[in-house]
Parts: sequence; C-alpha cells; structure tokens
Amino acid sequence: MADHSCKRCSVTRVNALVKVYRQAHFNGDQGGISKLKQVVAVTRREYPDGSELLSPGLGEQELRELCWNISSFLRDQDVERILGIKLIKPGAR
Repeated sequence: MADHSCKRCSVTRVNALVKVYRQAHFNGDQGGISKLKQVVAVTRREYPDGSELLSPGLGEQELRELCWNISSFLRDQDVERILGIKLIKPGAR
C-alpha cells in the first residue's frame, strides 16, 4: 500500500485526480490525458481497474470512488511528479 496516511493528503490526491480527469475528458486537455496514463501505468499492477480513468463519461460518484481507490496505490512521490502537487506531511509545517 502507499506511503501516506494523512486524511487531508488523501482528499488532496482525490481532488487532484478528479480535476485532471475533468480537464482531460471535458476540456480535451492532452496533458491531462498524459497524466492519467501515467497514473494508470503506476497503479496497473495493484489496481487494474484504474484504467477506467482513461474512459470519458464517468459519473461524479463513480469518478470519486475510482480516484479514491487509485489514490491508495500512489506514493507521495508519484503524486508530486505526475500531478504536480506538493503534499505537506503532518507536522512538516
């Protein structure tokens, strides 16, 4: 399992994945598609259903559930590298 435990970080991961999904599929952002492909590649072994991120048309609840599941298999380094967000560890302020 991934190396994160902070609920705030988990929510940040999910929100970032949802945002990239929307940019990729609703706005046709090729950079977003590329990021989703990287996420799928990183999590493929542990969570093969993650490839659903590459399919447009997921409903809001289905998308959030999928992103929550996928985020469980991403390491902090993966999130920071692929999604371009910095996760702040608890107590690291």
